[in-house]
Amino acid sequence: MRRADGSAAGRAAVSALRAAGFRYSARHHRLTLEGGRAVTLPFRYVGADPDAGPNYTGRPAVGSYYTAC
Repeated sequence: MRRADGSAAGRAAVSALRAAGFRYSARHHRLTLEGGRAVTLPFRYVGADPDAGPNYTGRPAVGSYYTAC
């Protein structure tokens, strides 16, 4: 996850997700939310980069770009 200017937004995203009630396991790359509820996050999707390269498993990945709301 990146900001529109290309800088990393991972820490900000994890902080926003935790504030919304999610749990994140960096070891397992797992995001969890117990119970159903509406969630509003302070990010807006602005595009993707299909040439981002491999993800942590080595498989092809797409880079996602967001701006703060």
